[in-house]
Amino acid sequence: MRSGDAFVVVLLAIVLIAWGYYGLRRKLMDWPEHPAPVEEDIFVPNGDAVELLKAKGYELLSGKQKIPVTVEAGGLVMSSQLFIDAIAAKDDETFVVRIARPRRPLEWTGSAIREHLLVYSLIYDDIDGVLYVDPAEGRVTPIRFELER
Repeated sequence: MRSGDAFVVVLLAIVLIAWGYYGLRRKLMDWPEHPAPVEEDIFVPNGDAVELLKAKGYELLSGKQKIPVTVEAGGLVMSSQLFIDAIAAKDDETFVVRIARPRRPLEWTGSAIREHLLVYSLIYDDIDGVLYVDPAEGRVTPIRFELER
């Protein structure tokens, strides 16, 4: 081995270590801090909605979830809850599922959809949107939100 060869080997090793460090660092930074849960025992309160999701090609990853929410307002601390009907995936996209309720119909305007469903798309880091499932009408509507900051 000539004297210049050792320099090239050391330089190549430094480049490989730096490339590995930055690649691993970027991968870790993209890792979701709050991923959507995946369960083995899935319970969804509406069987028609489950059949409709499966017929449309969605795979259920999780069933009904209760997420406790603590609200602090004006010095008062209050408790509340958010309920997710299910989590489903299709084509490498993951969605929170909300099932339509006859006693609380959703008005199809941007502000009403935002008001009722935006919070569900922000719960987990790896969620791509919300599926609004209406078993009575046989409709599954994917809803995606894009925030300009």
